[in-house]
Amino acid sequence: RCQDQSAVSTAMRTARQMIDRTLHRLQAVNVPEDPRIGIYSLRQALTAVFKVQPGNASMGQLFEIKQNFQLLAEAAANARSACVSAQHPMCGGAGELGHSAFAEVGTDRTPTLYVCPSFFHETARDQARTIVHELAHARLAIAHRGGEIVAFGSCPDLPLRSFSDAIANAYAYDA
Repeated sequence: RCQDQSAVSTAMRTARQMIDRTLHRLQAVNVPEDPRIGIYSLRQALTAVFKVQPGNASMGQLFEIKQNFQLLAEAAANARSACVSAQHPMCGGAGELGHSAFAEVGTDRTPTLYVCPSFFHETARDQARTIVHELAHARLAIAHRGGEIVAFGSCPDLPLRSFSDAIANAYAYDA
């Protein structure tokens, strides 16, 4: 039984909104073939987080990022949640290196997000980021390729060096 089901519901809703906002921004912009043209703020974000390359390569990379966020939006819309005890092997207590939530792929594209008690010690924003992160694991079947961040905000930049590392790293999606 969840400590605070309304917090889980709110975090799920906020995670859906985060994904939808990102997807909307991605769908509204076409990366120009000439890298000197416009969209600097989005280009900077994509370059910083996903390591999007300038020029013609950016078109295919942007398309792949859009596809992944579309899959995340679908997963977030259909996801279920369940709470587990602190004794679950995947959970970590507050202050420990462990999960505050984890997800399983589920059937029919319906991932199940399991919430640990330490989830309720996170800020509302970090709860939503945790959900996005775990949905990326479940729906995109990705891990932490190229580097792992121990806690949200612990590094000024993701320790990722290439687009292939970033696109396959769940931390890139909750950034």
